[in-house]
Amino acid sequence: MADLAEQRRGRLAAEAKAKAAEAKAKEERAKAKEEKRGRLAAEAKAKEGERQKNIIEASKAYDGIASLLGHFAEASMVGLHTDAVRAKGFATGGGAHVEQPHERDCRVALRRLCRDASAKVAIEGIRTTSKAWRKLAKAALKLARIEKRVEVDTIATKAVPTVQRLMTNLLTTLAGAVESDALWVPEVEVSSVLRLDKRPTPLSARADGALLPKPERHANVVTVSLTAEYKSKLKSLMKAGLAQARQQAAIRLVHLLDLRYYEVVPHPTPTEPLPGRLAAHGFASDGFHLFVVCVEVVYTGEGEGTRPHLVFSKCGPLRLWSKSLMRVAATKGRARKLNWKDCVDVGAPGLVALASLLKASRGVLGDMAYVRPPGLQFWKAVPSKEKREEKQPVKLPLIEEWTHLGSGGASEAYCTTIVVDGEAAHGGAGAEAGADAGGPFVVVKVARHPGASWQTLDEEVCAYQQLCTPTSCPAIPVLEGCATVAAEGDERVAAIILSPGDGSKTVPVREVMNDSDRIVKALLATWSALVALHFAHAKGVVHRDVRGANTVWKEGSKLPTHAMVKAAISAAKAAGFAAAVALLPPPAQLVDWGIASTRHVGAKSVKNDIRQLGTRLLPSLLDAGKWAKVDNTATRSSSIAPARLVRVPASADTVAELLAGGRPKLEKRAKAAAKELFKATSAETALLPVLKLLKYVLT
Repeated sequence: MADLAEQRRGRLAAEAKAKAAEAKAKEERAKAKEEKRGRLAAEAKAKEGERQKNIIEASKAYDGIASLLGHFAEASMVGLHTDAVRAKGFATGGGAHVEQPHERDCRVALRRLCRDASAKVAIEGIRTTSKAWRKLAKAALKLARIEKRVEVDTIATKAVPTVQRLMTNLLTTLAGAVESDALWVPEVEVSSVLRLDKRPTPLSARADGALLPKPERHANVVTVSLTAEYKSKLKSLMKAGLAQARQQAAIRLVHLLDLRYYEVVPHPTPTEPLPGRLAAHGFASDGFHLFVVCVEVVYTGEGEGTRPHLVFSKCGPLRLWSKSLMRVAATKGRARKLNWKDCVDVGAPGLVALASLLKASRGVLGDMAYVRPPGLQFWKAVPSKEKREEKQPVKLPLIEEWTHLGSGGASEAYCTTIVVDGEAAHGGAGAEAGADAGGPFVVVKVARHPGASWQTLDEEVCAYQQLCTPTSCPAIPVLEGCATVAAEGDERVAAIILSPGDGSKTVPVREVMNDSDRIVKALLATWSALVALHFAHAKGVVHRDVRGANTVWKEGSKLPTHAMVKAAISAAKAAGFAAAVALLPPPAQLVDWGIASTRHVGAKSVKNDIRQLGTRLLPSLLDAGKWAKVDNTATRSSSIAPARLVRVPASADTVAELLAGGRPKLEKRAKAAAKELFKATSAETALLPVLKLLKYVLT
């Protein structure tokens, strides 16, 4: 029994010892597991901290790039050498800049772009088949023989080719041959808005030329693929020309960066490269040499360590013509006599670079193509029985059936008709092609990038709502509906529908002007704009962009007689503005209220609107502007910008001469009325001068 008890005690002791060992092992495993969990949590926290740090640093890098671009776009750093500029800070470090691998890659890529082998073949084809090329080579030869090329930019006679005229002809010839679906235009304004710390900073610069893909013919940074700057001397080209070309490219890159990173929803992760290429190209030329510049954002590192960098590259000077012509230009025309055929060299690096840039696609040049948005749902707010506004759907044909009218600063304009019968949807997916759209004529404006807050049509909708409530004006379009998109938790207007309001169709005033009634219709458009401004100012709205391009003519409108205008003048003197409008209804409308202001409307704003009738609208319809030598420091923020030829408004005397048409007695009376119009400060004070001018030309 004693042995059995001893064995039992031993067995129990062993079991207890095993249980204790197992409990200890379990405790150690739990402790190890907890330590591992803590270690993994610490590693995850450190990794997340590193990720957040990378995101913050990448975000700061983008902000630094935008800030630096802003300085270049404002031309406050035009004196700094391109290769000495860093993306981090503005200091050059006091020594020579060491080229980084990504900077070298950008420089090599730019040179490779400027040496496209297929461009030389295209130039050879132009030289052998184009009559324009012969005129171009002759113009270059004349320019090379000018002894003092300092004054080239200020010469207005057709006998002497200017740098701007020569380069415009050259680029027009090249663009038409190597890129048929493109248009080269002179004298454009590129502008954008830089948003840092929620403060918008407008940026603007004037380019001597720009490439516009068709049919987007409006010169706006959204559509401009390439910009150019011209100078009369190589020295000023290398100094001011390069800086201004870089400034224009910087503004376009600000625009692209703003759209792709700061504005477009959803926001991309800062440590991930943005989709597409962020780059803008430009060039500067004196008519013989060419510099190509590129401003772009490139990335280094991988994964969470990806960082954006701003790189400025340039290539040049590159000769545009043959070596023989270049020698003539260098000796100021004292070299041996040349034939125009000796001017052309298809292998000239400058010509090859120009053709290469013109052939480059949007993807290479870094632009963003406009895409018509599908599935737009239009609606109109109408009062209900409960005295509340209800959204009533507005039906339009398929968007593919709309007719494109043109491109504005932030929108595309189309014309179509409202669907009154059939089961068509609202111009988007599921709409029926060929639906019966026998409704009224309308114009549809679609925002190019509705996700960007400063490119919406919200302000224009506010202006039209204020103008059309509770009554409307026959000289102002009526808002028929709008479509919205969601952006950053808010609704933004993506498109609006406008109609003349009386069932008529409208066309630009210039399209209905002919030699016999050009002056009368120009004055009637001015009268209609005056009626619109009188109504708008009473509603607390100022237009701020009164010009001929913003006027449309109602089809079928009849021209008034001398007796009708005379009666309107008598009614105006006796009973005021409304009486004159009743006797002389406006046959045109003032459109494009996109930059109209409904706030801070004072006497100064009203005065500026009225003054634009005489200084902008009427002269633009009469082609009364003239070329003059002016200082461009107002549009170029650079002290080294030279004087040049630009279009300036006509005076009251010039307008009166055009209105009189060579009739001395009429010219004397027209001058007096024109001067009254130019001095007018309100719609009431401009009423009689406009009617008098109309009466005089109908005499």
